[in-house]
Amino acid sequence: MTSHARHNALEYELVREQVGALGIAGKQLRDALTVYSGHLERGGLAGQSRTEQLLDEVASKVYALLLQRELVGFVHNNIEWLSATFELPAGIWARVGALPVAASGGKA
Repeated sequence: MTSHARHNALEYELVREQVGALGIAGKQLRDALTVYSGHLERGGLAGQSRTEQLLDEVASKVYALLLQRELVGFVHNNIEWLSATFELPAGIWARVGALPVAASGGKA
């Protein structure tokens, strides 16, 4: 195996790992959103301890996916992409510590 082939094989493995981690982060966010939605459907109300705990979990998964996307190289429009791709609870960006462009007057 040539040096170039070894480099290509290593690069392929790194990309595979990055894509896998990105997929896992997306699935974890989707799962957290499902649990949160189910809680609301069963009568969970804003301000309740369990609701707040689940919102914290969603925010944690949003942040993890945002960070993972940036680590992979997606460095532009991640907040907009996440907002368009997932049905995120109102106020989640404030909980994450970021505000979408529309809500922040162009600063995200």
